[in-house]
Amino acid sequence: MNKLTLLTLIFAGVLATSFFVEKSMSGNYLIGTEKVTEELVNDSTNSTVVNVENIKDILGKAEYQLIDLRPKAEFDKSHLENAINVPIGEIVKTQSFEDFDNDKQKVLYADDYSLASNTAFYLMQLGVKNIKYLRANFKDAQNYINGSLECAKNCDQEKPKYNFNKYFNQPVKKTAPKMVVPAAKKVRRASGGC
Repeated sequence: MNKLTLLTLIFAGVLATSFFVEKSMSGNYLIGTEKVTEELVNDSTNSTVVNVENIKDILGKAEYQLIDLRPKAEFDKSHLENAINVPIGEIVKTQSFEDFDNDKQKVLYADDYSLASNTAFYLMQLGVKNIKYLRANFKDAQNYINGSLECAKNCDQEKPKYNFNKYFNQPVKKTAPKMVVPAAKKVRRASGGC
């Protein structure tokens, strides 16, 4: 078998493998990224977001299902009332949602609310309906429920240290262009010789 035939067979094998891998990975999403992003951007009521000040209203209501995305060990130590534990790794690995109650609004939370929001986005792409996420980390939500969180309205928003807008909104000062005069070149004279 010559080198060209061998290279052709290897190339065909790589091409076939990449086709099947790409096909199996692309078939998972029922809704494309563009459509989910468009829905989130056009959602003027923020219907996918639950702010920390609303968590007390949700806790006892039957139409909500709280889903803790943290690892089981952390869930066993402490969790929000009536929450179920579905670690994020299980969601990604199995893509099985049998623990989810389809008739309820599902509220995701984790140690970091960006993880909950990304998981909500992922689940929306997989076609899971009625997904919301808690826009606060678990500790802030727990502290708010216990009454020990003072910044209830803004605990999930960072305060900027600097106000850069005041610099960007200033008019541009027009100045006269400066003339650039090139420096004179020093001429080296040959010295010595034969």
